[in-house]
Amino acid sequence: MEQALDELLADVWARLVRGAADKRAPFNRPAIATVSEAGGPEVRTVVLRTVTPSLRLLAFHTDMRSAKIAALRHNADVAWHFWDPRAQIQVRVGAEAAFHHADDISRAAWAKLHDGSKRTYAQRAIPGAAVSDPAVAAVETIPLDDAAANFAAVMTTATSIDYLHLARTGHRRAIWHWRAQQQDWAGAWVGA
Repeated sequence: MEQALDELLADVWARLVRGAADKRAPFNRPAIATVSEAGGPEVRTVVLRTVTPSLRLLAFHTDMRSAKIAALRHNADVAWHFWDPRAQIQVRVGAEAAFHHADDISRAAWAKLHDGSKRTYAQRAIPGAAVSDPAVAAVETIPLDDAAANFAAVMTTATSIDYLHLARTGHRRAIWHWRAQQQDWAGAWVGA
């Protein structure tokens, strides 16, 4: 018997929640795609930090000095890509992003980080900028208390979800779009 679309959507959100809660979960390190200022696609791996299904929220962290922030200032549209190799499940999420810096949301996210993660934002070298010696750049840091100035929490609000299960017996694919007026997801099975 075919799984109902609403049950499948609940399973997708459960997988996303697990991805944010468990660093060993398949969905913990997805790819996020943005549109560069020049209009081209840019994809990178991030850590899924927070998922709140009732708000359609998926979050990651980044450096305020990074190209991701410049891209998000230019175009708030993002696409997430999740892959579970064992289950052979791909989930793509279209979303609108907003970044938070030096506000209550970013301060709360910063407070939850352990010092090892905070050190990422303490590097003097600007992400993507040329350095003469990467070994030296990696150890040139500012105090951890000052590193929060480089930290941003990026909150994305899902607008579409594309689920694909690869199987020898036949692939299964479903797509949902958020209907703002009805405040619900409209889903359909589609060809894989």
